[in-house]
Amino acid sequence: MIEDLLHQSGLHPRPLDTAGPVLAVAGQWYDLWVPEEEEEQATEVLTSKGYQQALVRQ
Repeated sequence: MIEDLLHQSGLHPRPLDTAGPVLAVAGQWYDLWVPEEEEEQATEVLTSKGYQQALVRQ
């Protein structure tokens, strides 16, 4: 769901096993990485959808 949302916004997220921005939603963890040049836009997209408190940068 989160990965699809980012893709629909023209971004290029990739799932990672151990590093990258982490998103926790409804008891599940999504470990996604986006290119550095897309980080700000990805944060804006997720914030606009109500996921701002779940974002963690690693």
